[in-house]
Amino acid sequence: MFKNIDTCLKWLENRRIKRNYNDFKPLINDLKLTFNDFKIIHITGTNGKGSIINFIKDALMVSGFKVGTFTSPHNITHLDRIRIDDINVDEDFFLNYINNNYQFIIEHNLSMFEIDFLIMYEYFKINKIDYALIEVGIGGLLDYSNVLENTMISIISNVSKDHLEILGNNKTAILKQKLGIVKPNSIVISGVNESYLRKIVKKDAQLKNSEVYFVEKIKHKQFYYQDILFDLEKLPYYQLSNVSVSLKCLEIIALKTNFKFDYLKISNKFKDFKWILRYEILKENPLIIIDGAHNKDGVLALKKELIALKKKVTIIFSALENKDYLGMIESLSDVCDRIIVTTFKNKYNLTLNKIKSFGKIKTIKYFHKAYQSVKDDSEVIVFCGSLYFASEVRKYFVEGK
Repeated sequence: MFKNIDTCLKWLENRRIKRNYNDFKPLINDLKLTFNDFKIIHITGTNGKGSIINFIKDALMVSGFKVGTFTSPHNITHLDRIRIDDINVDEDFFLNYINNNYQFIIEHNLSMFEIDFLIMYEYFKINKIDYALIEVGIGGLLDYSNVLENTMISIISNVSKDHLEILGNNKTAILKQKLGIVKPNSIVISGVNESYLRKIVKKDAQLKNSEVYFVEKIKHKQFYYQDILFDLEKLPYYQLSNVSVSLKCLEIIALKTNFKFDYLKISNKFKDFKWILRYEILKENPLIIIDGAHNKDGVLALKKELIALKKKVTIIFSALENKDYLGMIESLSDVCDRIIVTTFKNKYNLTLNKIKSFGKIKTIKYFHKAYQSVKDDSEVIVFCGSLYFASEVRKYFVEGK
């Protein structure tokens, strides 16, 4: 048995066992988990899932609701994957759950994600939350989180090419995987823009007798919604699409539950919205930004923000080896003066022997040494390429680790 949370989490995070919905669903049925204790909003999409969850969470909280969130990967500590009203799951609850169910976990060979999911369900149920905002791990159809039943709303933020080895090598195949979370007689909100993808969403919804709502992206940082001025000047432009999806979700909640939101309170909350690791400014001089951009669309969104700065930019980049890191490096080279490719503590990290120094591109083994080498002659330093990398960088600056 585990005597403290640190040893428990170290053991848990090594349980990267390859299992999916088909392995997990029979166990959920045996446990008779019904998911009727709170309203569930299930969120998938290539980018923006975490931001959408936090916009909706903020709006529901200022409206008086008790809100649970389940996200991955974690930002600072594993415990922030499970939160209620912005507070991490209680350490003692987490530790006791694993100690009390250790034999069950071993007997069924549960993965880290499945264990987190079971703890999340029990924690939300005991604390009697009103809404649960659940993020899909990968895809949708075969994701372990798809064991959820009675979801009120399913959200598909967007679709781009990522996790191709699992989801398929084109947007149609990827979208069909993500549509797997949409349950019969439910509601789906989609932020996809392409007409051929919208047709696929409509057809899937019709077959499931589900309602579908498409979202038109907000184009300006100041706009009126429900006769209230929203001023989002502090947010990067790429968050506007996530705000669009979030407001549509609130609109549907209001419609289906006959609840009247106070959009003045929501606009004030959104104005100062912060979501760590997403275009997060850590320091002003030089300007240090960390961003979890880890695929083509994430990088394109980041590039637009960097162009708008009109300053000399140094990028310190690292990624997981299963990502298109060469494509991301090539794309980022258009908007910076130099790119330093580096490493961080993760066994799936790309190795520098796969990168050749050429032109703007250099390699330095450790990211903190990369930073020390450029901090005195840079206007802007951006760390990006992976959420895992961004998390490590944040610990270095904020906690001194």
